[in-house]
Amino acid sequence: MHEYVEQLLGYNPHYDAQLLKRAYETAEKYPRGQKRKSGEDYIIHPMAVGTILADLGMDEDSIAASLLHDVLEDTDYTLEQMERDFGKEITGLVDGVTKLKNISYRSKEEEQAENIRKMFFAMTKDIRVLLIKLADRLHNLRTINYQTPEKIREKCQETLDIYAPLAARLGIYAFKFEMEDIAFKNLEPNAYEELDREMKKRQVNRQDAIDEVISDVHKLLGDTGIEYEIYGRQKHYYSIYKKMVYQNRQLDEIFDLTAVRIIVDSVKDCYGVLGAVHTMWTPIPGRFKDYVAMPKTNRYQSLHTTVIAKSGNPFEIQIRTKEMHRVAEYGIAAHWKYKEGRAGEDDDETKLAWLRQTLEWQQELKDPEEFMETVKMDLFSNQVFVFTPKGDVMELPAGSTPLDFAFKVHTDVGGKCVGAKVNGKMVPINYELQNGEIVSIITSSNAKPSLDWLKIVKTNSAKNKIRQYLKKEAKAQTPEKTAAEKAKEAKEEALQKEQERIAEEQRKEKEEAKRLEQAKKKAPERTEGVRVKGVENLLIRYAKCCSPVPGDDIIGYTTKGRGVSIHRKDCSNICALPEQECARLIPVSWIYDESSPNFNAAMTLVAEDRKGLMSDISKTCTDMDININGLNLKKDKAGMVVVDMTLSIANTGDILKVISKMKQIRGVVDVYRANA
Repeated sequence: MHEYVEQLLGYNPHYDAQLLKRAYETAEKYPRGQKRKSGEDYIIHPMAVGTILADLGMDEDSIAASLLHDVLEDTDYTLEQMERDFGKEITGLVDGVTKLKNISYRSKEEEQAENIRKMFFAMTKDIRVLLIKLADRLHNLRTINYQTPEKIREKCQETLDIYAPLAARLGIYAFKFEMEDIAFKNLEPNAYEELDREMKKRQVNRQDAIDEVISDVHKLLGDTGIEYEIYGRQKHYYSIYKKMVYQNRQLDEIFDLTAVRIIVDSVKDCYGVLGAVHTMWTPIPGRFKDYVAMPKTNRYQSLHTTVIAKSGNPFEIQIRTKEMHRVAEYGIAAHWKYKEGRAGEDDDETKLAWLRQTLEWQQELKDPEEFMETVKMDLFSNQVFVFTPKGDVMELPAGSTPLDFAFKVHTDVGGKCVGAKVNGKMVPINYELQNGEIVSIITSSNAKPSLDWLKIVKTNSAKNKIRQYLKKEAKAQTPEKTAAEKAKEAKEEALQKEQERIAEEQRKEKEEAKRLEQAKKKAPERTEGVRVKGVENLLIRYAKCCSPVPGDDIIGYTTKGRGVSIHRKDCSNICALPEQECARLIPVSWIYDESSPNFNAAMTLVAEDRKGLMSDISKTCTDMDININGLNLKKDKAGMVVVDMTLSIANTGDILKVISKMKQIRGVVDVYRANA
C-alpha cells in the first residue's frame, strides 16, 4: 500500500484503498516528468488537495477526483479513458473542475466567465465539484509565490471576487479566512504589513485582556454545572482591513479584533451562558446577534454579543455548541453524507436552493460581463434576511426592495406586484428591506412591469426578468411585416446609408481643402513650437492622449482635415497603428525657446487618504510657479486616493522636478506621468 493512501486512511479507515491507489497511480503516471513552477513533482499538488478534502471529511470519490483533477487538463489522458477506468461519477466530478480548453475567447474576462459558468453548471448537479475546486484554489494560493506578479494579482483578485465568497456561502470559514488573508497579503502588501505591525504592537495587551476575560468566565460558570470549553481567537487581517476601509474606522474603533469563544453541549446551555455573561458585563446595545434562533443560510449558528470589560475595553463573546462549531468551521462538509455515492439528506438540497438559481443564469445571461456582475451582486454581496408570511427565510442582497422579494418568490408574483406589507404595514415597492422583517406582496391581475422598475430593483435577476417582459411586450405590440416589406425596407435603408456615406466623404474633402488653404495663409514658419520636416505652413495640434511637451521624442500623424497631430513616440495609440496607417507618420522636431508658451502635461499621483492632501499638492505647484489646469480625484479599491492632474509645463525638465517635489509630500506613494 502506498504511504500516501495509508495517510488518507488515517482520516477515514472506511475509504476504498484500492480506488485511491489507482487514482494516485494514474495521477502520477500520465504527467510523469512534469514539474510545478516550484520545482516539485506534478503529483504534489493533487496529493495536497486530496489531503485538504480528507481533513474536511469528504467521501472517497471526492478524494479520487481531487487526485485526478488536473490530468484531463494537462496530459493526453482522455475523458473516455477516465470513464472506463473510474466510472461516470468520478469522471463527472473531474470534468466539472476542469477548465474549458481548445476554445478561442475574445477576452480574458470572457474566458473567466465561461469557466465559472461551467463550474456553476456542474456544481448544481453535484456540490462536490465546488468543494474540490475550493480545495484546489486554497493549495494554489499557499504556493502562489512561484507565479509571475501578473498571475498572482489575477488569481488573488479572482479569489476575493469569487472563491472566498463561495466558501462563505457553503459555511467553510476555515477556507474563506485563509484564502482572504493570502489574497490580501499579495494584492495590498503595504497595507498588510502595516496592519501586521499594528496588531503585533497590541498583542501583549490583547492577550492579557483575553486571559482576564477567560479567568472571569471560569469563576462565573464554575458553580453552574455547565460543561464548557473556552479560548480566545483573533480576527483575520482581511476582515479587519475591510472594516477599516469600507466603514472608515480606525483600528482602535473595531470592537471584535479579538473574541472569546465558549463551546457548550446544548442550545439550552448557550442561552444559560449568555444570561450569565450579561449579568457580569454590560452588553453594548445593538451588538447582540442570535444566529441560533435564526441561522444563516449556510447553516452557521452562534450567539454573538459585545460587552464592556472591567478595563473599559469592548470585546466580543461567541457562544455555540460543539456541533455548531463544527459547522462554523467546515460548513456543508460537516454534514456531508453519502448513500451509494449520492447526496444523503433532502435537507441539503433545500439548504442549497440559492445554488440552483445558477441554472437560470445559464439560460438567460449570454454576455460574460453581465453574467459575472450578476454572480457578484446576487450571490456574493452583503445579505439581508427576511421572512415570508409562512415563516420561510428569504435571503436577498442588502438594499433589496419588496419588488426584489416578489420576483424571487416567483416571476409571476413580481410581474403582478402593486404593493407590499412589511410587518403588517403598507410600504412603497422601493422600500429598503431590513433583517428580520416579514414581507407579504400584494398583486393584481391587471398589473405589469414598467421601465421605472429597473431603477427600483437591486438584484440583477429581477432586472433581467423585467427586461425580458418589456422586450416581449414591445415585440407583441409591433405588427409583423411581410417578407416583401422587410426586403424593401432593408434595400431602402442600405441605399440611404450609402448616400449618406458619399455625402459625408465629399463634405470632409471640401472641409480639408478649405482648412489647408487657410493654414497656408495664416500659419507662420514656426507653428506652435514644432517644425514638420520638409513642409511649412501646416496646421499643428497636440494629441491629448499622450500630451507631448518639449524634450519628448515626438512624431507627426497626418489626419484627415485636421492637419498634423503631434504624439510622443511611445504613445500607445501610435504603437498600436495598423501597418497601412504607418504611411501617415511624418518626422517632426521641436523649435522651442524660452519665450514659447507652456504645454499641458497629464500627471497621476497616488497617496494615502488624509486631510490636507489637496492643500499640500496645490502649495507645491504654487511654490514651483506651475498652474493646475485640470484635476480629478477618486479612490481605488484599497482606499488610496488617485489624483489625475493636468499641469502647465514648460518641458520635460519641469516634469522631473514636479515628480521629485510631489514625492516628498506626506503620504504620497507614487507620482508618474500619465501615458496614453
